[in-house]
Amino acid sequence: MSAPDLGRFIAGFRRFQKSWFCRDHNLFENLVEEQSPKALVIACSDSRVDPALLLDCNPGDLFVVRNVANLVPPYEAHTTTQHGVSAALEFAVRSLKVEPRPRRSGCRKAARTVRSRNCTAPASRNPSWSRWKT
Repeated sequence: MSAPDLGRFIAGFRRFQKSWFCRDHNLFENLVEEQSPKALVIACSDSRVDPALLLDCNPGDLFVVRNVANLVPPYEAHTTTQHGVSAALEFAVRSLKVEPRPRRSGCRKAARTVRSRNCTAPASRNPSWSRWKT
């Protein structure tokens, strides 16, 4: 990682602290105590597609599992193989009480959808995202 990139990430974290954390301090205080996401999203680890950003969600709204090609391995009873995705699904459904509602969309389709849009984004989050153009 280059020094300019690292500096940009650090500056972004500081902007987050000022514009999100300070403004929504009660939200983050509540999230320290518990999480109760509204939905589980199994997403591709593609860096161009961020489920929370695309769905305009607040921190805590989504329980996100990301991996290559948003794959869910098949259920295998009586196996010693551990699957991180399976564990995350079980935790979300059993412990967080997220209601399972299966839907399917591929990584390329999601990235293509983002790329095909030339629209005004909500400016409330970050002024630098005020226009999405490709």
